[in-house]
Amino acid sequence: MKRNVNLKTLSWEHHHGLVTALRLKKGIKNKVDVADLAGYILHVWENELIHHFWQEEQIIPPQIKGLSAGEKLLDRMLSDHNTFNLLIKKIKNDSGSLSKIREFAEMLNQHIHFEERELFPFLEKTVAADKLAVIGEFLAEHHVSTTNDWKPKFWENFGNP
Repeated sequence: MKRNVNLKTLSWEHHHGLVTALRLKKGIKNKVDVADLAGYILHVWENELIHHFWQEEQIIPPQIKGLSAGEKLLDRMLSDHNTFNLLIKKIKNDSGSLSKIREFAEMLNQHIHFEERELFPFLEKTVAADKLAVIGEFLAEHHVSTTNDWKPKFWENFGNP
């Protein structure tokens, strides 16, 4: 999918989020210890998702506030972010039940698809080029690379010959 250059860092982070969801689904399928899956979620949350959500919440609302269709998309983005916060608290409090891990993986997948298929196309079609450039400048200044340092890599070669 062709993405406006000013939104590319968020899309790269979304790609990593989809990989995270896939890894969790593989872990669940392969009956990886729930504590390991919960630990992985909390690692990704602390090292990537908190910052990613912060970036989106800082720069997207000012660009689309007041646009009626944009308000609906913005409400969904913020509601999803809030739901993630609540879900993370539940995962922390009960050491991650399998149902909460499944819920997190599915919600991450759905949230990213929503932003990539609805929110970002709206931004690209509706927001003026100078405002998109403001988004790009903000993201260039605040982008943090994703981490791939989690061990054990429960998603690799599990059960494969």
